Amino acid sequence: TVENMMPACAPCNLHKGGYSLEQWREVLSRAADIVAREKSIFRAALRFGVVAVNDAPIVFHFEREASHG
Repeated sequence: TVENMMPACAPCNLHKGGYSLEQWREVLSRAADIVAREKSIFRAALRFGVVAVNDAPIVFHFEREASHG
């Protein structure tokens, strides 16, 4: 729907699909948990410190740009 349109690159637009912006933000915030559950290589990378997960808020590019004025 028009109300659900957001500026996004092609890969993000494909992944976002029909999610609202807040639903998409929630899915992204759970991404590390989802990958850790499904991929043992990710869990190993976490154990060895190759990757790190943070809980920083998800702020999209267009939101950052809008806040700068």
